[in-house]
Amino acid sequence: MNEKLDQLRRQLDQKTTEIDKAVAAERGIGSIENMDSSDYERLQQDIEELLEQWEETAQQEGPGGMDDTPLNRLIAERFEIEQIILASRGQQGNDFAGDETQDA
Repeated sequence: MNEKLDQLRRQLDQKTTEIDKAVAAERGIGSIENMDSSDYERLQQDIEELLEQWEETAQQEGPGGMDDTPLNRLIAERFEIEQIILASRGQQGNDFAGDETQDA
């Protein structure tokens, strides 16, 4: 089970990086690899807010209630991976199921 969780965490990290890159591209702020730390930190805060807003909207309207955009699809994929991780960790009896969102 730990191997599966490790694979899911890698997928979550990869999807989060894809979201970082997509938002940076949408905003025209360049490559995340070349971004200075303060700009990247600001981007991370904005993305965290975006993810929270997406989740609230998905809970209220359902995932189909959002525009079908590349960014929304990435966020939906990330959310699905995160839910699988939470379910898997819950089966293990781990009380720290929310840790993944802190790393992302």
